[in-house]
This record gives sequence, C-alpha cells and structure tokens, in this order.
Amino acid sequence: MALNLDKLIVSASHYHVAHRLAPLAAKEHGCFQEEVLPEVEIITTNHNEDNLINALAAGTVHIGLDAKPQVVLEAVHKRGLNLCFIAGWRNMPHWVVFGAKGMKSIEDVKGKRMSCRDILGIDAVQMRLIFRRLGWDPDKDVQWVRGLHPVKHAARALRAGQVDCAYVWNIEAPALLEEGYPLLMRLDHTYYKDGYPERSVVSTVELVEQHPRVVIGFLKGLTRGYRMIRDQPRNKEYVDDLERRTRAVDADPEERAMKLEHTAEEWARYPLPLDGAMPIKGLEIVVSQEQEIGNLPANFRAEQVLRLECLQQAQRELAERQDLRAELERVQAWVDKVGY
Repeated sequence: MALNLDKLIVSASHYHVAHRLAPLAAKEHGCFQEEVLPEVEIITTNHNEDNLINALAAGTVHIGLDAKPQVVLEAVHKRGLNLCFIAGWRNMPHWVVFGAKGMKSIEDVKGKRMSCRDILGIDAVQMRLIFRRLGWDPDKDVQWVRGLHPVKHAARALRAGQVDCAYVWNIEAPALLEEGYPLLMRLDHTYYKDGYPERSVVSTVELVEQHPRVVIGFLKGLTRGYRMIRDQPRNKEYVDDLERRTRAVDADPEERAMKLEHTAEEWARYPLPLDGAMPIKGLEIVVSQEQEIGNLPANFRAEQVLRLECLQQAQRELAERQDLRAELERVQAWVDKVGY
C-alpha cells in the first residue's frame, strides 16, 4: 500500500524532553526545509514503547526517534512487523556505576538500593540487562529507588545515603572517586567497547523503499541536529533555551517542573553520533542478549532489521557540503577528547 506523506510524523516513545531536542533543533534551523521535506511534526507517544510500535505499524507515525532495540526486535519476531533500524541515536552508554563506600564490585549490589529515574528509563533498562547476565532477577534481587535523575540526582542520593548504588554520568566520576566512592562499572568502552544502541531511530521497510529521498533528507537534518547539540560551547545558549522552551509546554508535569543546568561539556559529551551511525556490533550484542533470555530464536540475525542505505547516502551528501566543515571539525574535537 502506498504511503501518504503530506506530513512526516516523527515521534519519540519517551516523554523525556532530551529525546526530541536534536530534531527540534534541526527543524528550527530549517534543516528539513532545505531538504524539501513534507511538513515535519515531532510528537511523543507518551512514554509507551508499545504505543510507538503500534503507531509505526498503523502508519500514524513514520519514524521513531528513540526506540529501544529490544522492543523493536520483539515486534519484528513475535508480531511479524516490517520494522527496520535506519540510524543510531544514543550509541555509547556514557554512564558509570558507583557504590556506597565499602563496596568492592557490582555483585555487592544484590539486595541493595539502586537508583533510577523510572523503571522504563535507560538507567533501569541497562542495569536490568546487566543484572540478568549476573543471573539475578532484577525485580526481586534489587530495590529500585525511583525519581533520581542519573545526570544530577543519583550522585546526590548516593552521598546522602538514600541509595547504595548510583547510575551516573561519567563526567561525575572524578569527584566521586576523590570522595572515596568505589567505581563498580564503566559502560562506555569497557562493558560495551564497540558501542551499544541504548535507543535507535526506527521506521518501516515500506517508508525506506517508497520514499528514500524523504528518509535521506530527514536523516541529513537529524545528523545536523546531533552536531548542533554537541557543538559546544558555541551552541550552549541556544540548546539551553531550546530545552527550557520544550519543557515549559510539555504534557508531562514532571518534565515541566524539572530544571536541569547543563555545562557546555555535558552537552558536548551527549552520545549522539556525528554520522548518525548505528553500532552494528552493539546491535549484535542486543540480539545475543535477547537470545539468552529466550526472546529471540537462535537463528535471528541483526542484519535482518538493518536498512542503512539511506543513512549512508545522507552522510555522503553532508560530507560534500563545504559550509558544514567547520562545524564538523569543532564537534570532531570533542569526539577525539571523550572517545565517542
């Protein structure tokens, strides 16, 4: 069935504002208009992965911004949906796990209090996978303490004795180490050295095949949005303002109330890929994890759900633009510094 693309509907599954900042920045800077795309509407399916999958299947959403690979893989395998990954989003977990003083290893967390923003947030999702690999039941062997944002609040809760284990941004590691808190685990370049798709950009095979120029144009704009966020300190004032404005009108009261103060380096360290790449080796890890717990058959392969030809063309076209070279060089310097 031919797709009607009078409007391109792009949706985050998660209500957290950060999940929409890159395409919002691209839209405000006219990147999608340059690509002669249909009107681009950026929405959210209200913190519900199933809502995003169902909307993609129904054609009411064309591109998902922040799909958890595990959920997409399940929809492809169990529901037979024709979904595919078209680009990466957060590809390198920039998180570290600290314990209370006296802890020696991640095994010491069993039975203890673990910080998380919410049970469906990326911090809890990642740690639940790790706990399962240790042979634990994440619902029984760990006490989840919700409402603690990993950027700022989790470390404070650890220092205050409210939790025994905190999942925090790696930029906070030096201070915690100096204060004597033990580093139990690094996810970046240690646990997932080749990258790990915490969330990815997903669409349908039909969109890729019927409207490749639309997909290419969107991915060019999205990539430029990634770079705008990480082009620091040049864009700090703009990105801070974009986040404030987006929170002020968000449908979720928690997002409206939350006031985060990011440094330029924190924005620059946000793990958005400068080339929009999907970490294929990382996706293979996700597939193997899902096979281990029985969610996928042994013969399932990551390449079954990859359609990266539009992304590859988008990057070729961006590479030809002389006017974007200086921006790319600035952001590449951050990549060279932080490793992703």
